[in-house]
Formats: sequence, structure tokens, C-alpha cells
Amino acid sequence: MGYAPSNIGRFALKTQSAWGTAETSFAAANYVEASVMIPTPVQEALRTDATRGGYYAQRVVAGSKKDATFTLSMPLHGFSDATPSGDPGAAHPDALLVASALGAFNIKGFASSAVTGGTASAVTVNTADYNLFVGQAVAVPVSGGHSLGWIKTFTDAGGASDDTLTMIDELSAAPSGSGNMLGSITCYMTNTINDPLTFDYMGADSTIHVRFYDCVVTSAKLTLNATEQPMAEFTVQAGGWTNVGSGGAPGDYAMTDRPQMPALIGANGSRLRVAGVAVNVSSMEIEITNDVQAIMSHAGTEGLAQYVTTNRSVALTATAEASTLAGIGAPGTSSGVIQFDANTTPGRALTMTIPLAQIEELQELGDSNGLVALTTRYAPQVYSADAGTGTLGVAADTAARIAFL
Repeated sequence: MGYAPSNIGRFALKTQSAWGTAETSFAAANYVEASVMIPTPVQEALRTDATRGGYYAQRVVAGSKKDATFTLSMPLHGFSDATPSGDPGAAHPDALLVASALGAFNIKGFASSAVTGGTASAVTVNTADYNLFVGQAVAVPVSGGHSLGWIKTFTDAGGASDDTLTMIDELSAAPSGSGNMLGSITCYMTNTINDPLTFDYMGADSTIHVRFYDCVVTSAKLTLNATEQPMAEFTVQAGGWTNVGSGGAPGDYAMTDRPQMPALIGANGSRLRVAGVAVNVSSMEIEITNDVQAIMSHAGTEGLAQYVTTNRSVALTATAEASTLAGIGAPGTSSGVIQFDANTTPGRALTMTIPLAQIEELQELGDSNGLVALTTRYAPQVYSADAGTGTLGVAADTAARIAFL
């Protein structure tokens, strides 16, 4: 047995089948590429301040192992090294983390040879039932590549005529006259909590192997600064843990079909639009908070039945050098739709939308590299404008969404 470097090992995560049931097998698709502080297990120490014969320690009883917390910092990843030929088969780790913070995810949107043309705001598609696509992000073929959009409405033309998918905000260009429409893993805000996760930590030594289960993401921060790589930080709370005690020392492993997202530059398709207008910003963050409360149970392995969400919030904060100070936005000012595309390469693309945003607090006047700048904090309003001709997709009319394509 030797000493174990803290920067060698492996993390994996997987959705559980039920609360209280930790996952025990992990494949390459579950591996996480992240910088993680070595998770510190916790356990309550129960003691009574009893009368005793001297000042020796009170007797201690071991209690529950719930509520351990740890943080992951990582570049954002796609789910495929190649252009997808269908909808993603499953949510990859990055999507599971975002969905745990936001509430839920849905995989939908691929349609083979569906695109027939249209405009940047309304894509025409072959006749089919696209109601369940409403609310999803899709990648639409355009000259030279793809453009990302969020489906707002489905209009069935009837008969043999092409149907129409109207976008929440415009694509970067008019669609091509033919091609596949690519689907997404769309994470969207809900009032409920997503399925719990199991995090598996293996260290460099074979005896270092700790598993955290009944995990939920309580906060997520995506840092999306111009010219930099999209980065994320997730804070995780665990309902319990177990010291497996063997099976560590994973050795070398590859991150297959887990491409890191490229730099946030226009050459990669990066753009920010507010109220239908392109906006230049130097720095931007998306913050998600998920306040949870433990539901206790005598029957729970660690006295926990599950966590439930008691509040959830999303905020987008952007700093832009000010070209004019004709007005400083007041709190509550409606800002319309916000859409941000990190890049447009299928398999490693990311887009987010707040379909109807408002300014959360007075715009802050400050300095950015010697220039006057305005920092604006946006938050979602109630939104209910998605529409179709039947039952819509589960992400329709939700207040905030982030998608991997």
C-alpha cells in the first residue's frame, strides 16, 4: 500500500432507480471530467451532557450520514464526438447535473430529412406531428453548418403541405432547403425535484472508494465569458454515503463521446440576443439555486426518505461596455426573450433561453477594463406562449431552459 495523490482517481455519476437505492455499476458514459475537492463524508455524533465521575469525554453514539456536500468545477461537455444521427440515447453527466438543479430534462427533437426551408423565425418541415417538439431546442441546418433555436409553436398546414415550426427567437440564418433537424437534451425548470443521483469516487489506491447516494444539486453556476471556455460549478448535497473500501485505483481511462465545449467566440457560433437584438457582453453567468428540505423517515437508510425542493431560482447576469447611458434599466422592466448560444457544433452545442425575462434589480454602473459598463441581472417571468395543435412537449411554457445538442 502506498500513498495516494489527491489528483489521481475517477468520479462517476448515475441516476438512481429510487431514493435510498445507490447505483453500484458505472460505465464510461458515467465518468465525470471535473476538478473535485476530495468529498468529506459526514456523520452525526450523538451525545448527552450527562453527569459523570470526572471530566472525561461523554459517551458518543454514531448517527446519520446524511447531508454531506461537495463541489465540482468543470468545463462543459457535449455528448457526442460526431454529428448525431438521432436523439441522444441518454442524458450525459453534464445534463444530469443541470437537470438536477433546474428540475427535469427531456430528450426530443430529431427528425430525419425534415427541414424543407422557411425563414429564420419560421422553419418549414415535412408533414408530421411535431406537437411534442414544442418547448425543445433543436439544431437546424443552415448554409455552412447549423443554427440553434427553441420551438415555440407548431402549425399543422393540413394535407400534404409543409408544416411550420416557429422559433422563440430567430435562428442565425434562414434554414437550408433540406436536412435533418437535430434534437436535444433539454433541461427545464419545474417545481419538483429530479431523480436522485449516485456519485462514485475512486482514489489512486485500491482501498480508496467512497460512494455518495441520494444526491441532488443545490446550486449551479455556468460561467460564459467571451473568448473563454464555458465552465460550470455544481454544489451537491448527499443523503448518505458508504465506504466501499475496495475497487479503487481505476487506472487510465478515456472520455469517449465527451468533447469539451470550444471557446465562446463568433467563429464557433456563440451569440447573445435580448428582445430579438444581438448584444455584446464581455462576461456572463447563469446561476441556478435549488433549495431543498429533507423528508425524514425512520425507515430511510440514514433516516432520510428523500429531498424535496422548496424554492428554485434562475438568474442571468451580464456585463456589457455601455455605448449609451440614455437609460438605466429599473427593477421589474420586462426584457422580452433572452437566448444564448455557446456554440453550434452538433454533439457539443449548448443553448439557453429565458422566454420572457425581466430586470431583477437596478442595472449596476461600473468599470470594465477602463470603460463604463452596465451589469444587468435578468430573471424569468411567467411564460405561457408556446402553442400547437395537441399535447405539447413537457418543456413547453417553462420559464427557463438549458439544452445540450
